[in-house]
Amino acid sequence: MKQKLLFVCGFPSGGTDLTKTVINAHPEINLSGEMPFLVDLLKEGYDHSSRFSTVEEIDTVKDILRSGDTWANIRNLDYDFTSLLKEKEPLSLTDVMSHVFVSEYSTVWGNKTPQNTENMLRLHRLFPDAYFLIVTRDVRDIGLSWSKKWGKSMLWCADKWNRRMQQGIIDSRIINTDRTLFIKFEDLLSDSQTTCQSICSFLGLTFSEQMLEHDKHTKENLDGKLNYGKALKSDNQNKWRAAMSTGKAKRIEEIAYDAMSNLGYKHELATFSQCISRIERLRGKVNDMYALLFVGNRALKNNTFGYRINNVLHEVRKKLK
Repeated sequence: MKQKLLFVCGFPSGGTDLTKTVINAHPEINLSGEMPFLVDLLKEGYDHSSRFSTVEEIDTVKDILRSGDTWANIRNLDYDFTSLLKEKEPLSLTDVMSHVFVSEYSTVWGNKTPQNTENMLRLHRLFPDAYFLIVTRDVRDIGLSWSKKWGKSMLWCADKWNRRMQQGIIDSRIINTDRTLFIKFEDLLSDSQTTCQSICSFLGLTFSEQMLEHDKHTKENLDGKLNYGKALKSDNQNKWRAAMSTGKAKRIEEIAYDAMSNLGYKHELATFSQCISRIERLRGKVNDMYALLFVGNRALKNNTFGYRINNVLHEVRKKLK
């Protein structure tokens, strides 16, 4: 079977980590972690038509990737392309990526980055044959997670979720529909087998029971991600009902009204869409900047001020790209 490139997209705290570990339990799938600056290759003049005939040309690309590999998630950047170039020349951009992202052959390889939902069309320009799995999660639970874990604004979170997920829906219609699949995080928890079977069908793979016991096949243990690599829990949803005020939940529903409707999430309090106000947006931005500097990731063992400064610089870079 021809190799397939898969991008797992979604929204931070939206279930993409758990989805990645479930997918990676399949013996034919190998996904790496976050690489939000992969689209920087476009700014450097590369696209799907780029071809490489020398090691030096590939080294230039590897340097670009290395500068954007914030969390050292590209596993095989030191791969020596000398022998491969003798066998096959020139190499495509996909050829190069498939060797630097994973250290062993896999039928499906790729990357998990929540922010890719807003970069789908740019990634499509780089890799027109790529597949996109878009993970959605109830924005009310996401907002609660943002507040508890990072101390961030739930309303500003709802606004960003609404805009990014709406854009993802639009972009998925532009990309070949056979290359995009939306799944609900809640469905992965409550009906794991059916959801995993849908993912395998989407990728042209035979379903593997290992996906249902992903925690037995997860080798990584990531600091700052409390549930990473742990067994699926069907009740890990709708936590907002007990932990969020009615007024806050209603306001989140109003702000995220359109995306909730389009993604099949029921409004229980709001009856119409009402965009985030200027003062709410300003408060959200100020709150989140404070949280980046003085709260960080509460689940992280090494939640130092230096680490938080690096996160601020990371966010600034994302805004400038």
